[in-house]
Amino acid sequence: MSGLRRELVLLGEYHQPRLLQGVVDYLQLQKIVVVVEPIDPQRAQVYVDAAQLDSARVIWQQFLNDPHASCFAEAAWQLGRSDTIFQYQGQSLNLVKRALALNPFVALIGVMCLAIFVALNFVAPNSVFAAFKFNPELAYRWLTPALLHFGALHLIFNLMWWLYLGDKLAKRYGTLLIVTLSIGSAAISNWAQYLMVDGNFGGLSGVVYALFGFAWVVGLRDKQTPVLIQKPLFGFMLLWLVFGFTDLFFISMANWAHLFGLLSGALLGALWPCVKLNDTSTS
Repeated sequence: MSGLRRELVLLGEYHQPRLLQGVVDYLQLQKIVVVVEPIDPQRAQVYVDAAQLDSARVIWQQFLNDPHASCFAEAAWQLGRSDTIFQYQGQSLNLVKRALALNPFVALIGVMCLAIFVALNFVAPNSVFAAFKFNPELAYRWLTPALLHFGALHLIFNLMWWLYLGDKLAKRYGTLLIVTLSIGSAAISNWAQYLMVDGNFGGLSGVVYALFGFAWVVGLRDKQTPVLIQKPLFGFMLLWLVFGFTDLFFISMANWAHLFGLLSGALLGALWPCVKLNDTSTS
């Protein structure tokens, strides 16, 4: 270690190795060079590249404030690790607890999408579609197509990102943000799809793309807060959007809703104050 210390500097020391692994994984996700040096079976020191010390200190302080934060537990998943995530602080991934911890608005939209999916596909397809289909003459029907999902994979993909990224944004920037972003992007993306194609569409994808657009732009603006999405993932979503317009996959997609959802989220990300408004701290 002595030869490395000319390039690495001590970030901190911690006494719970399994918790420490979470922040180490997270630092690596942020492309920060990190080396862990065990002191004894219960303690270890963390060293980082001196040039990245300021960024690392922000994450380290966040870790010290809340070492159980989900971003540290989930970092192993994003790195593709299998040796730490199920051991993290001796906890399993309790889906019930995770569901109960979701932001109420995010959870409500998730439940509504599930209920409408069941009704649309197994109860009264024609009636449900007619009730939620885009209608330019009724303001509330500018939003309702976002709740319609015609296939299980479509529903799962959209809900996965809605529950994950929507909850992260709500807890970091407040419920007002996620409500504003959802309603605004749903209306804009649905109108775009209606004007460019027709009213026979549905899905939360436009809103999901708005979440990505917002998170990406805010991440570029706010250098002091850990990013919510990585460049490769954002790049994949952009490629998926472009491929949708090519019809190479022979899948019917609401491409204009995706595009205008992304643009509306990015616009709100450019205008929204880069201030952390954590709902949970005031409840």
